[in-house]
Amino acid sequence: MHGLMMDAPLTITEIMKFGERNYPNTEVVSVTLDNPRHRCTLADIFRRSRQLANALAAAGVKHGDRIGTLAWNDYRHYELYCAVSCMGAVLHTINPRLFPEQLEYIINHAEDRLLFVDPTLLPVLAQVQGKIPCVEKVIVLTSDAAMPEAVKDKLRSYESFIAGQPDTFDWPALDERTASSLCYTSGTTGNPKACSTAIVPRCCTPMRAAWRTRWASPAGTACWRWCRCSMPMRGACRTTRRWSAPSWCSRARRWATRPRSSR
Repeated sequence: MHGLMMDAPLTITEIMKFGERNYPNTEVVSVTLDNPRHRCTLADIFRRSRQLANALAAAGVKHGDRIGTLAWNDYRHYELYCAVSCMGAVLHTINPRLFPEQLEYIINHAEDRLLFVDPTLLPVLAQVQGKIPCVEKVIVLTSDAAMPEAVKDKLRSYESFIAGQPDTFDWPALDERTASSLCYTSGTTGNPKACSTAIVPRCCTPMRAAWRTRWASPAGTACWRWCRCSMPMRGACRTTRRWSAPSWCSRARRWATRPRSSR
């Protein structure tokens, strides 16, 4: 047990490595346009994430570059979460329900270099076509065979984008306070406001929720048990140093003690 209790930066890269080492066969099930019941494993996800990271590097993506996504929650978006943040770039998840003028504003304000879009959201992207000069390339989250006819010869598919890329990648050693993701407010006065999230809260916040609701992957939940949350705004977690008693910050502890009906 003592081998687990080490003081190391809490990064998404370490969670990936932990998941691949301990839960490689855990199944990930997605509903996508080209496959209504796609099934793969965490090992598949992380292998393809390394291919994606190589494809992004080949496209010139560097540390701190913003990569936009107009996408739903599926395995390809999961791969983007892993690859983009772990290579030191910033994942900008875009709300497809925003008004066209807001989409135009936040994409240009974030200076997204690449934009990954679900095929079902291509009509949303069409509303800002020609108004987002910062975007160098649009990649459709599907395969060549399932590319919509309207964009078949104009845009590149995700599968062709990562095809042929090595499935090994030398992940950089990142500071846990490095920005990993970016999102914008909605429903506020004026233009949407940007909020970047560092690696630490991106790792910690979902892990607390995972422990309470059991919806997340075993890799994430188990990794959270040893989290030494370093976000002062959320309260410092004290590691109990006992596997049977996970570390809980004060906010999570208060939530857990409330009656289930009021949660």
